[in-house]
Amino acid sequence: MLIRPSVCTLNGIENLTALETIDISYARSLNDVSALYRLQEIHQVKNIGLPEKFHDEGFWQQ
Repeated sequence: MLIRPSVCTLNGIENLTALETIDISYARSLNDVSALYRLQEIHQVKNIGLPEKFHDEGFWQQ
């Protein structure tokens, strides 16, 4: 799943439990990744690409 650059939050993403990869590295307006925590509690996404400002959140994978 690729997220548009204008997205500000990921609310609702926790319902997408079939995701294997999510690339939100170009979501410049993103300011809240708390929905990723909720998603990871339900389903482990294998590859998550985050904007650089969120690399310390513990989701970032090279």
